Amino acid sequence: MLHLRLVPPEGCRVRGRFLRRVLELHPYQRSASSATGRTPRASSRTLSTASEPAEPLESLRGRPRKYPGIRTLDPAKLTAEDHIILGKRRASTKFIYAYSRFSPTRVRIDLPDSGLLQGPYSESHGSGDDEPGGFLYFHRYPCAPPLSGEIRLRLTTSNDPSTFPSGVDYTSARGVPWCIPLLAVAAGQMFYPFVHLLTSVDGLVSQRVMDIAMEDSHRFITGHGHHGSRSLHAFGQPFDLPLDHYKHSFSFIGTQHVSSVAFKKLTMFRTNRLPVGFEPLAPRRPEYHAPFLGTLLCCFEPSPLPQHAGKHVVVIRVIRALDAVRPNPSYSGPSYPLDLMPQDGQLLKCMYHRKVKTWTGDADKPSRPKGRSPAASLSILFENAVEYGSWPLQAAMPHSPAYESR
Repeated sequence: MLHLRLVPPEGCRVRGRFLRRVLELHPYQRSASSATGRTPRASSRTLSTASEPAEPLESLRGRPRKYPGIRTLDPAKLTAEDHIILGKRRASTKFIYAYSRFSPTRVRIDLPDSGLLQGPYSESHGSGDDEPGGFLYFHRYPCAPPLSGEIRLRLTTSNDPSTFPSGVDYTSARGVPWCIPLLAVAAGQMFYPFVHLLTSVDGLVSQRVMDIAMEDSHRFITGHGHHGSRSLHAFGQPFDLPLDHYKHSFSFIGTQHVSSVAFKKLTMFRTNRLPVGFEPLAPRRPEYHAPFLGTLLCCFEPSPLPQHAGKHVVVIRVIRALDAVRPNPSYSGPSYPLDLMPQDGQLLKCMYHRKVKTWTGDADKPSRPKGRSPAASLSILFENAVEYGSWPLQAAMPHSPAYESR
């Protein structure tokens, strides 16, 4: 278990009851609480919080350095004191606690298990510890909407900031770097220390961008958004795709807004079966079948099929298998062609009326009577491609130089 506290920059002096009264809620919470009459709380799916009295600034300065502290999220300003140790635990979840005079709450951030901790980054040789460690930093994609920024953890072999460029980002078993998206940072009081560092100390995020992030953050948390790998802004950007899930959720990030949607039956198909003992004309009961198990690393891309030329149609490219694709032993549906099985480098297939076809999403598809089509949100990727460009396919491979530079 790792404890982390944020250290105020030099020259910043706020003390006494004024500190507790003014900084108990940051401006976003003050405006939200005045409208609702209570302090907003973030979703427990992202992290857990426990109330803890804010410590006076003097006690933070005088207490032993039991908890590592960070003063910046800017890679150019990192010092050895910003290096954090992850701890000796190898459980599936690791914890970081952030203590700050800017927030009266204790924050827990869950880090998923990572195979990187079993390799060269399993020890921090230069810091005098036999435990893995690294630097928290703000990652900005060079050609992407400002709202797509995220906080990452860069594993290094030393506490020397000069090792930062040669390190690798902490990557989950889902095949993409672990991160806290900017929309999650702006969502609640528990991350306000990071908001303060990004806007007031480091100047990495403008106040206007943070305001927009705050406006859309409730959609990201209470909607269908999955933090990290399914927060997308570009064609070619990788995401994980479990093959036995009925629904897969995405948040598409545009220049001024975010759209959170869920696609159903991407890797399953439906049949209608007559319930046992019912008359032939009785309504048939739908059944959903997952013929395969495993997890894929995929990306969206404009359809290369000739019938979609000049149209805003999207396909899913299988980059590689994160977990071996295999037949589902509990599958009880009808027989299916062998070419339905996903293949590395190929387009994702689906079953439609018992025929194998390439999965497609039409961004121009008219709205349905019950609401907007989920595929309509894919138009954000076309808009961003015009404004910022798309990822090259080789950049979708984690740990590749092209991937790390994005």
